[in-house]
Amino acid sequence: MFLRTQVMIYSLGVINESPILPNLTLGYEMYDTCGDVTMAIKATLRLMEDRNDLAQECSSLRSEYSASARGVKAVVGEQHSEVSIATSRLLALPLIPQVG
Repeated sequence: MFLRTQVMIYSLGVINESPILPNLTLGYEMYDTCGDVTMAIKATLRLMEDRNDLAQECSSLRSEYSASARGVKAVVGEQHSEVSIATSRLLALPLIPQVG
């Protein structure tokens, strides 16, 4: 886990330093779920907390992804499929894609 974390942090730093995404900086929040579904769900809910403000401001449901996307844009999934399936179900509600 530690090595994968370091690779991801390094890769994001390289991307942010390169001209590939001008005027855009990628950030990250990492949570160690220890392969546990309950911990993964707690971390996913914590990640989505700031999106609740947006949901309360909306008077109608929107299906357009760009209109609802704020804060977290995507999530890199867990290596265990059981954990990834649980988190992907939560992330599907606010239209946050999960990779991996």
